[in-house]
Amino acid sequence: MSGQASACGPALVTTARARAETRGTAGVTRQTGAANTAARGFHTAFGFVEEEVRLTLPLGGGSGGGGATSGPHREHDRS
Repeated sequence: MSGQASACGPALVTTARARAETRGTAGVTRQTGAANTAARGFHTAFGFVEEEVRLTLPLGGGSGGGGATSGPHREHDRS
């Protein structure tokens, strides 16, 4: 990973947190696969707390691939 790429993650987390706080949201949620220990460690270093475990039973018949995924963050409104 280049130095520039490694600097992007912290900047994105800092920006997402600031925007969420400005909007009055209760928190920011990220999803990643259980096996992605690098992403899990990165996020916990910024104060993210692991809340749940998602279990998937891949059936092998679909073209979308089952298993761990990483999605965009979601903001939770306080209302």
